[in-house]
Amino acid sequence: MGVNIPGAPSGLPPFAGPTRMGEVGFESLFQKRLKGRWGDAPPSAHDCVAATSPASRGGRTKNITPATALPIFPGVSLARARVHEVTGRAADGFVLSVLGSSKGNIIWTGRQGRIASLCPLAMNRFFDPARLITCGCISRKEILWSTEQALRSRGAELVVAEMRQGPNLRESRRLQLAAEAGRTLGLILIEKGAQSSASQTRWHCEPANDARGDRWSWQLIKNKTGRLGTWQVEWKERGHEKGYVHMVSASTT
Repeated sequence: MGVNIPGAPSGLPPFAGPTRMGEVGFESLFQKRLKGRWGDAPPSAHDCVAATSPASRGGRTKNITPATALPIFPGVSLARARVHEVTGRAADGFVLSVLGSSKGNIIWTGRQGRIASLCPLAMNRFFDPARLITCGCISRKEILWSTEQALRSRGAELVVAEMRQGPNLRESRRLQLAAEAGRTLGLILIEKGAQSSASQTRWHCEPANDARGDRWSWQLIKNKTGRLGTWQVEWKERGHEKGYVHMVSASTT
């Protein structure tokens, strides 16, 4: 039976409600899902307009200011109250880097098997796992339902949803409206393929062609409000504090 969401726009059928939902224990090493490691690299001043350009909606122009954007590294930010998609073999690393840039609570939804493969010991490199709430689901409809509720709830700064197939236009529109209502940044971690969607940006992330095997290539392949680009990045450790992303090189179009 569908679940009616208060305030949801008419004409959009509700997602099916979950049959069971809740926190799932961490059981296996997250490193098995990450290919390679990150090292040191100098900063760069190249900018990405994904979160700092005017965004048009309903015939009006809306400026996305730094206060409504989450910086990932100098010059590159993700717009809050928006949904962003991530694909590729290095998508996990991109998501962890974004989470490491945040300060608030995090809700991570996905199929139970994938959620169970997360490990706080590995995540501690990027952020305090005490900020993380996990939600194991048994179907795609459950993932969509729980993600929409989390985005709308204002109970977390970021919401991550793992999906085998990315949301379609109708599904992503619902998620986008929920993110705007809750002022929450949403990340859709896509395992297989993306579809035509209403997401703000789409990133394709792969291990970089580097002899050391410790660099990553982040390609912005969809951007509603600015330029596209490619960034070669590494993760910089800083002693007992959490690390951060540095760029090796960048190109924008």
